[in-house]
Amino acid sequence: MLTMRPIEHDGSWGAKSKKEYVLDKSGEKIRLASGEYKSRKIPAVDWNEQHNAEIWRAAWQDEANTALERSGSDTRINHKNYARQGLDIIPTIHLGMAASQMERKGIRTERGDINREIMVANSELRQLKARIKKLNKWIAEESRNTESPTFADVISDILSRQGQIVVNAATTSQILDFLEAKQIQNYAGLEKYLQSLMGKQSALAHKLTPARKKLAEVTERINQYSNYKERKAEYDSFIKEYNAQLPWKRKAFEDDNRLLINNYEESKKYIGGLVNNKNQVPILTWKKEHSELSAQLQKLKGEHESLKAEVSSVDKIRVQVYDILRRDRQREQPQRAHGMEL
Repeated sequence: MLTMRPIEHDGSWGAKSKKEYVLDKSGEKIRLASGEYKSRKIPAVDWNEQHNAEIWRAAWQDEANTALERSGSDTRINHKNYARQGLDIIPTIHLGMAASQMERKGIRTERGDINREIMVANSELRQLKARIKKLNKWIAEESRNTESPTFADVISDILSRQGQIVVNAATTSQILDFLEAKQIQNYAGLEKYLQSLMGKQSALAHKLTPARKKLAEVTERINQYSNYKERKAEYDSFIKEYNAQLPWKRKAFEDDNRLLINNYEESKKYIGGLVNNKNQVPILTWKKEHSELSAQLQKLKGEHESLKAEVSSVDKIRVQVYDILRRDRQREQPQRAHGMEL
């Protein structure tokens, strides 16, 4: 937080800004209909410019990391957000003083719940990335293995060996129906399909966070407006009682109700910053937005849960097919070692 006033050489405060007249193409002042000349305000200092915050934060990062290194700590800080660092991590939201105090007392808050959901989502993302990395390795290995049987070959071979029970009839039917519906031709194709599902699940997880944040913001506005109406009613009642007091009793009466006054002024200031261009509180717009965001969030959650279930189902099929291939290769190896033809 910085003052917007400059400090003069004598130590006194300077003006926040200066007025500069806007000139036309001829270099003349432009007179307005009111008779005044058109002007604009020029800030006296550039401390509020966004690029300065970037410079100062980078400088703090360097100073802090130097101190951490000097103290023997392996910890380092970075002034850039996760996206600029190239990290696939969902950031948590700011709790605020009130929510932080409630959480420390063991009281769950909406913002705290959002952060807990984000931490769970980050954990799932890390697991997905690990599984995708493992799948990529498997795909590369299967692509290099030119002798890998196709699914049609594997299934045909299983059906021809009636005495060998690999999976039960219901599971076999489920695998065959899935491979036929998705037109998967080999094991590498199954791995790629599962990888694609995981990618979609990861993308949906990223969409959920901004939707939750936006819903929390709109909910906060609606709640603050409700608080403002309640506090205004209390404040109006206070004003009536204040005016009814004898003049020499008003100061004490005002001091006794200082908390009520401060709460009202705080709510009024908050709501005053949210009025529209008609100087009205758009409560109906907020409620409509809240309803739409809630529906959108429920839809995204439904899609995410559906994808999560599909990933689990396909992964089970992948494990079963992999086991079929593994058993088949184990059966063939001893026969080939004795020069037997299949």
